[in-house]
Amino acid sequence: MTFERKIVVGLEDIASISLECANDKCKRRITFSPDERTQIPHACSCGHKWIPSNVTVPFTSTESLLGIFLQVVERMRAINSANPYGVRILLEYKEPEQ
Repeated sequence: MTFERKIVVGLEDIASISLECANDKCKRRITFSPDERTQIPHACSCGHKWIPSNVTVPFTSTESLLGIFLQVVERMRAINSANPYGVRILLEYKEPEQ
């Protein structure tokens, strides 16, 4: 017998976004609300580079917001698997109400 469990959440369920340093000796985090406009550092305070300088934006501003979102997620996943970012992106969700 096979059991499958999925958790489905909406964008409105994101409580916070954390960026965690990928340096094994550091693991520092910054956390912010998805409703804040936050300046994301290019490197951790330990000096570990978080954002690759050779990453380009593969879309134009004429795309719909949904189209841009889907392209960004696809592109970030491809970049992270080929040449990992120096930071982990963590999404914290609200506990589901019962």
